[in-house]
Amino acid sequence: MPEIQFSNNLKRFRERLGLSKEELAKRLGVSDVTVGYWESGRHDPRLSKLKNIAEVLGVTVYDLLFDES
Repeated sequence: MPEIQFSNNLKRFRERLGLSKEELAKRLGVSDVTVGYWESGRHDPRLSKLKNIAEVLGVTVYDLLFDES
């Protein structure tokens, strides 16, 4: 089973779209501190938020969790 790479993938996909943490946070309805915690691996989003994050970033939930490209 592939290893979960959420924090790395979140940052990579966000940067690929040219979004700041603040911009992503606004689109998701969370604080930029929350996005920073997710990217650092300090906290994980609730499962209900994963689909929304993937939609905003234009990827699948699987890609967000496991993609290592």
